[in-house]
Amino acid sequence: MVEITLPIVLQIIQTLSLVVGIAYYLFIMRNSQRTRELTLQSQELTRKAQEQALETRQAQFFMQIYDRFNNSEYWEQWVELRSHTWDDYEDWETKYGMNNIMAYTAFTSMASYFDGLGVLVDKGLIDIGLVDDLLHTRVLWFWDKWGDIVRKARVRWNTPRIWPYIDSLYSQIQDYEKQT
Repeated sequence: MVEITLPIVLQIIQTLSLVVGIAYYLFIMRNSQRTRELTLQSQELTRKAQEQALETRQAQFFMQIYDRFNNSEYWEQWVELRSHTWDDYEDWETKYGMNNIMAYTAFTSMASYFDGLGVLVDKGLIDIGLVDDLLHTRVLWFWDKWGDIVRKARVRWNTPRIWPYIDSLYSQIQDYEKQT
């Protein structure tokens, strides 16, 4: 028969304590791993939800831009601008400058509209693809026809920063067209 002595009891307790400690450590590690996985899944879901919310906001925002594009005032101004012809800046200023309030308003309104779109695209608030889908031809036509007038107006009016994003929008649409 084996005699149970104090040292044997202490060894058994020590061994059991070690086994319980290891089991507890493994339990904690498994829990920690599951918590990390759940956190990563939650972060991924949050990121996807944020992306979807951003896309929704961009779509809503773009529809507001489209509403401007789709109203009669815009088209009246567009038709007005299409009819303008000039030989040089002085001729343009004589025919369509501030002395012709309707023509001047159509020009400045359209320039401001395209400049505003340029700001939104440049700041990443709206996707260039959306603007390209709807206004590709309009932006290119406007800058091709009116770019010199805008550049000369900046100098003549001593406002070098007026409508700076039209140039940028024009370039971005051309770059986008090359990529697609």
